[in-house]
Amino acid sequence: MADHSTNGAPPLPPAGGSRRAVFVLSLICAAQFVLQLDFSIVNVALPSIQRELGMPPAELQWIVTGYALAFGSLLLLAGGRLADLLSRRQVRAVGLALFGIASLACGLAQWPIMLIIARIVQGAAGAMVSPAALSLLTTTNAEGAARHRALAIWQATTAAGATAGIVAGGLLTQYFGWRAVFLINPPVIAIMLALVPRLPAAKRSGGGGSVDVRGALLVTTGIAALIFGLSSGQQHGFTPPATIIALALAVLLTTGFVFAEKRSAAPMLPLPILAEPARRAAIAAMLLIGAILAGGGRSGGGGEDREADRGAGLLAGGEQRPASPWSLAWTPLVIAIDAVGSASPTPAAVSTRPGSTAAG
Repeated sequence: MADHSTNGAPPLPPAGGSRRAVFVLSLICAAQFVLQLDFSIVNVALPSIQRELGMPPAELQWIVTGYALAFGSLLLLAGGRLADLLSRRQVRAVGLALFGIASLACGLAQWPIMLIIARIVQGAAGAMVSPAALSLLTTTNAEGAARHRALAIWQATTAAGATAGIVAGGLLTQYFGWRAVFLINPPVIAIMLALVPRLPAAKRSGGGGSVDVRGALLVTTGIAALIFGLSSGQQHGFTPPATIIALALAVLLTTGFVFAEKRSAAPMLPLPILAEPARRAAIAAMLLIGAILAGGGRSGGGGEDREADRGAGLLAGGEQRPASPWSLAWTPLVIAIDAVGSASPTPAAVSTRPGSTAAG
């Protein structure tokens, strides 16, 4: 039976021994660790950033929201579909380079707008890296125990990166200043880029050489509107017109995306994959993991935790106002989008026509 979990492409030949396989897996997961680290590491540094750059809470929230918005809204397009059309290794390398440059810009930022723009670019670069890396992981591990083990390590890496960000952010901010939480990235990224040629050169996935422009626009703007609506609701409440309009647009755009995908010959997200119970359970598990990480990152009594809570309080509108659960609401959302986007087969693997069978 053909393997449909790798975007229609057969698994690559073995990496050449257990040591080689461990090296490849470690290099792929290292990128995911850094991306998840940057979701949480900045929260601890928010009070210091606000003091030095003189940012009001309304602007401060965009340091976090800008990253999440760009990452979540561009996952299916930048990392998912482009990795299908181009080399996964190439997309991952370009994303890593862009992420490193954006991290350097964040660390050297002299004005709030410079930091916010750099964080948005960071998120967009992360959207290129994560799905391409996960796709490489599945294509370099054959179906069965090896792939299950690799995916378990991937999930553990995701959890470890998100939780380690709280501790690392506290230590770096306390001893080296808030800029260190960003400047630590470029050297790590440089090492990973130097090792990229040692990754297997996966071939492009088959099936279609074009991008579903209508679907891409609908899903990108729909997810962006949803994340913006959640962020605005946390900051200003869910009754202001801007928040209501953003959430309503999110519903309309994502509904339009579903109907567009049903009619598209080369869909961004073939809907039949969501009919598989195992895949639905995996997405639900990712949402649960994200929710636990979002809540766990704010629990405890350590100095780093108190500073993180203070940063969340600033995002909620001021130091005296308790942080709302919505302050990290987009974390499980983005992780779930990542799971869907990274695992989406190309049209060659799953046909959207009723009664048709998967190619292979």
